[in-house]
Amino acid sequence: MNLEKKKLEEWLAKVQKMDFSPYDSFLFFISTHGGMEVNIRRNGEKDHALYCSDDMFVFTSAIVELFNDENCPTLKGKPKIFIIQACRGTQMDTGVAVNKITETKSMLDNRNSTEQSSDQSDVKTREDTWVEPEKTTALKCDNDMLVMYAIPPGYSAWRNSLDGSWMIHYLHQEISQSKRTENFLVHLTRVCKLMSEREFTDRKLKAVPIIEHRLQKK
Repeated sequence: MNLEKKKLEEWLAKVQKMDFSPYDSFLFFISTHGGMEVNIRRNGEKDHALYCSDDMFVFTSAIVELFNDENCPTLKGKPKIFIIQACRGTQMDTGVAVNKITETKSMLDNRNSTEQSSDQSDVKTREDTWVEPEKTTALKCDNDMLVMYAIPPGYSAWRNSLDGSWMIHYLHQEISQSKRTENFLVHLTRVCKLMSEREFTDRKLKAVPIIEHRLQKK
């Protein structure tokens, strides 16, 4: 779906009212442009925003709140997972040098992939100069919730001309090759590892996801 803001809000409201009693968990996944916008509900501080097809936006925090225990009681006590593929700013991560003994197969695969294709920032507009980090609000992660972002606050996410967005690519790869009996959080952690090993070839830039959770069940 590629929805305007009004249509997205209508769809979210419809999903929120569903009876989830027969289900064991809830998964929400979105891939779009993102950025930081002023949220008057959070004392005017910057909050993560997801842009719709009409260039209007909804806050990630507002989506997550729709499905907490109070607002969606039939999901109470069940794992609720939100995977957010979107930029969270315009800064670029240059990474930190570490000692490396051997290259893993995943690192060699990553190198071969990036040599044959090109990586681009997912951000709509980009500044090449360093920007002072802005004060942002922390997402309220309620009971039994997990939120995974493609990138830390203030930074730009990356996509590849062949593979698509980095996080989506590695998440698909990990789930396709995984054992069904493994904890889903283990898969997400592996995705973080794979992304940490990859870099944007021209400028040696990095992109590592952020996972916030209060899960109480596997």
